[in-house]
Amino acid sequence: GARATAQGQMIDFVRAMETFRAQNMSYQNANVATLAPELANSNYYTVNLAIAANNQTFVLRATPRAGTIMATDGTMAVDNRARTCWNPDSSDPCDLDNPPRTFSN
Repeated sequence: GARATAQGQMIDFVRAMETFRAQNMSYQNANVATLAPELANSNYYTVNLAIAANNQTFVLRATPRAGTIMATDGTMAVDNRARTCWNPDSSDPCDLDNPPRTFSN
């Protein structure tokens, strides 16, 4: 349940980022706390937003919080192209170019 909820929130965040970019012509100054407060305040995941390429691309990563029921459930990522990744091996980050699994599997 917690992973599926976080994955849905991450997809919603992509939509919010696209709206933000349409209004501001870039992702500059976008942040998770404003665009996805529930995700930013997750009890199960720590999220990190990396904006790159002249503020025209982003990657949002979610890492399970230690000491929670999700601690060994794996890392997740989504980018501005809506590519998703879930890596059940919590010790490895998600590779969006070659994901071990996507959100749908």
